[in-house]
Amino acid sequence: MTNIVNTGNASVDALAEMNISGNVTPVNWYKTILRENGKPYLLAICVLSEIVYWYRPVEVRDEHSGMTIDYRKKFREDLLQKTYNDFAEQFGESRRSVKAAFDRLEEIGVIRREFRNIETNSGMVLNNVMYIDLCVDRLYTCTYLNIPGDDEDVENTGEEIQKQAENQANKPVTKFCTTSYKTLWDKYKEYYRKYRGDYLSYHSIRHRREN
Repeated sequence: MTNIVNTGNASVDALAEMNISGNVTPVNWYKTILRENGKPYLLAICVLSEIVYWYRPVEVRDEHSGMTIDYRKKFREDLLQKTYNDFAEQFGESRRSVKAAFDRLEEIGVIRREFRNIETNSGMVLNNVMYIDLCVDRLYTCTYLNIPGDDEDVENTGEEIQKQAENQANKPVTKFCTTSYKTLWDKYKEYYRKYRGDYLSYHSIRHRREN
C-alpha cells in the first residue's frame, strides 16, 4: 500500500496516518511546575495535564451548518470529581505520591480541592468526596511564562527563566476559585486570542528578518 504522505522519511510518513490522542503538556510547565528543589515535578505535571483535559470544553456544532453554536463541560457536576486512587491507577503511582503532587499543585495555586459529603441515589452518605477546581488565571501564568516578544526576550538564559519560575511558584496566591465556569472560559478565550496574535506577529517579523 502506497503512503499518501511522502516527506522523504518513512517514519514521518507512517506517523501521518496514525491518529494519536492524549493530554497536552505545555513545555513551560517543566519550568513552572517544580519540586521544592527546583526540578520539574513530573507526576504533578501529568496530574495537571489530566485535570486540564477534563476542563477543556467540548464543542457543540449545528447539525446542518456545522458551525460551533455552544460549548459544554465533560463532567456532570459543577466541579470535576476524581479520587487520588483514580490518578494513582492511571499513572501507575501510589496514592501517597499522587496526594503529594496535588499538595504541590495547590501550593502553586493552579488547582483547588474541595471535599464534600454527598448522598447517593440509594441514600448512602459518602464523606469527604474530593472535587477539583482549576484556577485558570494561575494556569495561564504557569503556561505562558516568558513568551518571546522580541529578540531580547529570545536570548534570555535558562538561569533567568528558572528564577522567574521560582518567583511565580513562591508568590502568595488565593487558593479558592469562586469564579463561574462561563467567566473562566470567557477569560481563556480572551487570553488565547491575545497570545495567538502576539505569537503569529512575532514569528512573522522574525521570518521577514531571516529572509
